[in-house]
Amino acid sequence: MSDDGFFNDDIAANYDDVHGRSDTESVRLMVRLLDEFAKGGTALEFAIGTGRIALPLLEMGVAAKGVEKSKAMVKQLQEGTRPNH
Repeated sequence: MSDDGFFNDDIAANYDDVHGRSDTESVRLMVRLLDEFAKGGTALEFAIGTGRIALPLLEMGVAAKGVEKSKAMVKQLQEGTRPNH
């Protein structure tokens, strides 16, 4: 764990690989579904993590916002780590 009580840098760097980053079809389906739900509005993602869902939503024009408690995950998001979709 990190000093904030959540994920450390090593876990954050590999999180998407372990928890679905490689499943690009599932990510695509989820993003399409959320785009439909957003109806041109804003999407709020709790535990946004590295942005594997929010970043593709932004690319589709959805104003995606997120909440994340782990500093290491936010660092990954800010560094632009993202899935290949």
